[in-house]
Amino acid sequence: MKKFSTRSIVFLGLMAAVSIVLTRLLSVTVDPATLRLSLGNVPIVLVSLWFGPIEGAAVGFIADLIGASVFSPYGWNPLLAPYAVIMGLLPALIRKAFLKNISGFLQILFVTLLTNCAGTIAYGSFALAKMSNLSYFYVLSIRLPVYVVVAAVEAVCIYYIGKSGIDKFVFANQNKQ
Repeated sequence: MKKFSTRSIVFLGLMAAVSIVLTRLLSVTVDPATLRLSLGNVPIVLVSLWFGPIEGAAVGFIADLIGASVFSPYGWNPLLAPYAVIMGLLPALIRKAFLKNISGFLQILFVTLLTNCAGTIAYGSFALAKMSNLSYFYVLSIRLPVYVVVAAVEAVCIYYIGKSGIDKFVFANQNKQ
């Protein structure tokens, strides 16, 4: 089992909080049944890439549980929870399976596109179609083009956050604590 420093645990909580703010407060809901635009996946993907799949999945789940319980008029829905877990789980697994180094923009774009295809586009569309009694392919046709663009925007954000060096702050002195 990994041993985390206090700094790392605080950082994971902070990333869950940032995800909640981006998803619930700084988002645009186009259609409640099918489409909400946000960058709430960015902190979840970053945690997955920096800490690993379990930590990413945990941050995704916690952000979804707290964010939906507190800020959603519909409350938390267990049918949508796997979406947030997928968004936290896949980036680290994709990185491990396909990429040795993930410093370039194209590698980050690859990770965000694959993650969004599985999480937001495929599973998210399925869950929303079930919840709203709409056809899966109807929901998918609305979400697919939009979330491909959102994935590209997320990749830009992740790339520049990674270039900022914030990860060096998070992992500084980790072995000493």
